[in-house]
Amino acid sequence: MDRKKILNIVRLLLLVVLSFSVIMSIQRLLQNLQASRNRSDALQLTGLDQAVSTPADPNASAGPYDPQKPVLPPEASKLAKLRLEGLQEINSDVTGWIEIPGTPISYPLLLGVDGDYYLNNNWKKEASRDGSIFLDATSNPDLTNFHTLIHGHRILFSEEMFSTLERYKETAYWQEHPSIYLVIEDGIYRYDIFAAFEANARGAVYRLDLDDKRDQFIEFCLESSVLKTDVKPLAEERLLTLSTCTANNTRKRWVVQGVLREIYDRDPSVVPNP
Repeated sequence: MDRKKILNIVRLLLLVVLSFSVIMSIQRLLQNLQASRNRSDALQLTGLDQAVSTPADPNASAGPYDPQKPVLPPEASKLAKLRLEGLQEINSDVTGWIEIPGTPISYPLLLGVDGDYYLNNNWKKEASRDGSIFLDATSNPDLTNFHTLIHGHRILFSEEMFSTLERYKETAYWQEHPSIYLVIEDGIYRYDIFAAFEANARGAVYRLDLDDKRDQFIEFCLESSVLKTDVKPLAEERLLTLSTCTANNTRKRWVVQGVLREIYDRDPSVVPNP
């Protein structure tokens, strides 16, 4: 084969590769735009798109001020007025909301009968490669488990879903964003982050038989963590794990863990009557 034919074949191959890359980039861009629209729709329905976090005013809520009740930190005060019913009218699997103040993580929290359904469907139950943020099938939606587990995708070249969790490899990022908030019907749960590490997908983090091994599990998480904090959970406290995939190995997961340290009241005006 002469040199000219070889060059033509090489050019053709390069053109095919370039065309494929362009197509994939356009698809990813469209998916990112759709994910952004879905998130914007959710924020609008909850009222968070208009809410601004400011120091809570105890005199603004119904009833007398109770100094014994904890007040939401300023960065999370807007969560007190979050409305879930608009989301639940579209999808009854919406069980709450997850937010890490100051980060892109602010999403509906889903609970489905099929543990894998929301890996490939958004909060509106539409097919989506980005999926949803959802509770593991082993976790109670009332957050009463010793260990609650929440899943979300890591998306390349995007900050959607749980993609930014990998930033907890850095102490400075944890210092800026030290807490995870979950909003459900009965209150706002604040979990202070104590660990972040790469976990085996079939390892201790994903085991169910932890009630008799709480101290050992906590010690395992603290020793595994690449993030060294001053937060030390006790066996009687409740833990939360956020789990996402890694770029390194399909058998590994990147996890960020918190311990429940406070439950705040929601604004009575936005909580439906029982």
